[in-house]
Amino acid sequence: MLSPDGKWVWDGTQWQPIAHHESLFPSWQSITVEPAAPVAQAVQAPVRVAASPTPALVQPYAFPSMPDSAPAWRREAKPTGVNWYLYFIAGVMGIVIILVVLNSVFPLWLYLPGPKPAPEPPAAQASPIPPVAHRSDFARADHFVSGVLPPQMTTLSQDLTPVSQSCNRQLTISCQNNISTARPQVKTVLSVIDQNPVPQCIAPQVAKLRADLATIDAALTAADKAYTDNQSTELAAAMSKYSRPASQLGADVAALAATMKTQCDATVTGP
Repeated sequence: MLSPDGKWVWDGTQWQPIAHHESLFPSWQSITVEPAAPVAQAVQAPVRVAASPTPALVQPYAFPSMPDSAPAWRREAKPTGVNWYLYFIAGVMGIVIILVVLNSVFPLWLYLPGPKPAPEPPAAQASPIPPVAHRSDFARADHFVSGVLPPQMTTLSQDLTPVSQSCNRQLTISCQNNISTARPQVKTVLSVIDQNPVPQCIAPQVAKLRADLATIDAALTAADKAYTDNQSTELAAAMSKYSRPASQLGADVAALAATMKTQCDATVTGP
């Protein structure tokens, strides 16, 4: 405890003087320390700490036991009807593919019970044109009129008849198909006439036949172009050009046979 004048200090039994030291700085000697106000010692009452109650023992919660479940990778998926149908359809398709492949190698209908269909007859082949029997104008003309032309003209007549019946001023698919079929045969007949020798006794009639065929060929080409241009007027003009020579082909062939009989000499020539 410090005395009010700041010169004594109580050490618990008596007052002791405070040692005074001279400062090197005179200005510090003038500093006085104000005595501190006496502080009453507060008597602290003992604080009673209430004893905490003893915590009750907590019983552990018993969780219900769960059945052991299999790992996710071992669990079986629930069957659905869709999988069964997919497997069935895939199996049917596989069987059909196998049957198609086998049928392409070994015809399966041969192993079925019952009567078997008769095999198709081989396609008829055109008989070869006989050579010229005699060295005469008549023989050469007969070879051309009776041997070379008839097979070609028969096929051409069968191809031109649908063209005459189906083609008019309208652009129909049937007309276009018939024109596409007839055009190659017209060119074939023209090629046959140009590649075979023609005796002079029937040359004018053959030239007339060839001119009519050439006109028909040009008309069919123009008719085919009308479909490319999608112009019905072009088709009508082409068919007008086609109708006259097409109607005269039969008369041209008959004129050849009649001229051969009257104009061609049957005398054998050469050695």
